[in-house]
Amino acid sequence: MRPRLWERLKVMAKLDDISYVWGEVISGIVNKAACNSIWSIVQRLLFGLVVYFIWQERNFRVFQKCARSGEALFSLIVETVRLRLMGLKILRVSPAVKEASLI
Repeated sequence: MRPRLWERLKVMAKLDDISYVWGEVISGIVNKAACNSIWSIVQRLLFGLVVYFIWQERNFRVFQKCARSGEALFSLIVETVRLRLMGLKILRVSPAVKEASLI
């Protein structure tokens, strides 16, 4: 995983305590308590999207011989998180939800 991309994403999702080493990232996410707080939802959603888009980028580079910039990946991941959060009907308006909506 690109450290600069992960650094920017993990700050946005309040995952400052998570490492850059892939195995430690996975164990850090798995060991975090899953609850229905907005930040828990954002963190789990972000992690899944990072895995998916990094895998997709790898396939683009290997099979189509094209690559997206780190900035393009960052924008794509953030926009996808935003759209998924907008689609959730379980969110109640709270200060944390308002803060998360700035992502």
